[in-house]
Amino acid sequence: MQQKLDGKVSWNVPTADDVSKLLDASQAFITAFDNFSKFAAEKSDEIPTLKTVPITAQDVTDLQNQLEIVKKMPFY
Repeated sequence: MQQKLDGKVSWNVPTADDVSKLLDASQAFITAFDNFSKFAAEKSDEIPTLKTVPITAQDVTDLQNQLEIVKKMPFY
């Protein structure tokens, strides 16, 4: 967010729209992690390698809870 140009420091402050897009993208990633975690759990007997997937349902829940906290913050 901080830039130096010709020895001068300037700041790029995200807009409310930027933050909103970031939150939407974050939700999409969490949904993808959730879907993959469920798939790995369901298919791990058929595909043993899926047992090594480092994403758990608890991880997804933690990420979702953290995102909900951020969504409640005033950003505009």
